[in-house]
Amino acid sequence: MGRPPPLTDPETFTAFYRAHVDAVLRFVTRRVDDPHLAADITAEVFSAVIASAATYRPDRGNPVAWLYGIARNHIASAARQRAREADRRQRVAGRCSAPVAPSPTPPHPWRRRRHDVRRPFARPTQDRTTECPAAGTP
Repeated sequence: MGRPPPLTDPETFTAFYRAHVDAVLRFVTRRVDDPHLAADITAEVFSAVIASAATYRPDRGNPVAWLYGIARNHIASAARQRAREADRRQRVAGRCSAPVAPSPTPPHPWRRRRHDVRRPFARPTQDRTTECPAAGTP
């Protein structure tokens, strides 16, 4: 049985892309709630395929399984990124309106050092909430 041509060949990759793009898009869409994000992830998957095509070893498995593995990794990466963004938004929103409460447990030493560095710059208001400047104001 002959070895399939490598995906580094443009014609072979084009055929591989056309054969699998719809299936990958469906796979991603079932796992992501935003259709635009699903399209972005699908594009990233095939971009990763191009970048790693030279390292693909057909003796280790089916190329379609390899493709779905790449898709799964990109979906997980996007989920982690969205969770980090949500956490950042929540922390920023908390800085704007939540009262500053003492920590129930003492912070780790490295956090204490970081806090000590920032302390001279902190300006708490009367009600112990931090202020958020309005967007676009100097």
